Amino acid sequence: MNSSYIKHDTFFLHTIYWCVLFAISLSPGFFSDSCVISGSCCVCSRAATRASEQGTELYPPTVKITQPTVDELSISDPFAIICHVSGFFPSDIRVYWKEEDQRLPPTHFTNSPTWKYTGSSTYSMISRLNISKIKNKESTYSCVVRHESSETPLQSTITDVFASVTHNRPSATLLQGSGELVCLVFGFSPATIIITWFLDDTKGLLDYNTSEPHRGPDGKFNIQSRLNLSRITWLPGANITCRVTHANSTLSLDVSKPDSLKDCNFFDDIMHVEVNQDTGVESWYFAFTFLVLFLTSFIYGVSATMIKVRNNGTRMLF
Repeated sequence: MNSSYIKHDTFFLHTIYWCVLFAISLSPGFFSDSCVISGSCCVCSRAATRASEQGTELYPPTVKITQPTVDELSISDPFAIICHVSGFFPSDIRVYWKEEDQRLPPTHFTNSPTWKYTGSSTYSMISRLNISKIKNKESTYSCVVRHESSETPLQSTITDVFASVTHNRPSATLLQGSGELVCLVFGFSPATIIITWFLDDTKGLLDYNTSEPHRGPDGKFNIQSRLNLSRITWLPGANITCRVTHANSTLSLDVSKPDSLKDCNFFDDIMHVEVNQDTGVESWYFAFTFLVLFLTSFIYGVSATMIKVRNNGTRMLF
């Protein structure tokens, strides 16, 4: 192969490399519309007028921070928080980060060039913020985006970044449903946890199903375990325990089956007493009413008879 071609190809690759670096470094977080290799020159151009001045429709960006995984938080230091910016037009955009509402210098983060997905009319990009769990233990971070589609900055914020790997003791509650007991455990971290069920604190129960830990917006985890009661001989007065083991702490929640038969008889006795009392009261009112009506009828009959006899006697005299 001709050595001149090799030199030319090497020079061309260097030109591309420096062209890309130049496009990214035009200004922090701001990107050129296009860069073109022309011979030995890298030409980057930007639209002469803003899209709003050309009457072009504007699309505001969607901003979202991705939570680091538990493995990244546990193993990597430093690690990156990723800010996804998507669905915007035109491509000119400025992205920067804040820590505790203080703007961070560009050396703390890296912004990618904007790109278009095939068939899409809008642009996307990402920004990576590098932080250390040793220096930035409890900080709040915001990804801030400036775009001509919005007069105010758009941002996404993440708090308690290290909550998933910081030890937090669980809280729990025990609920009884139809044919099952549900043990809800929440607010714990890290995610490793064990839930077991016992009858009278000795006999292990196996007919239960425990979900996978779910990480909430605060970075802490929630989990639930459901115990099926259909195959368990749960006698009145016996206790069922949900035992939660997390790190070096243990949490136990007990529920006792009430003596339902005894309670039912007692309830029936109360009902019978109330029914008997109501029946006695109703009988007394009925007897009293009957007596009053009877006396009223008797007096009315006697009075009518006396008046009639008196009238007949008067007629006979005349």
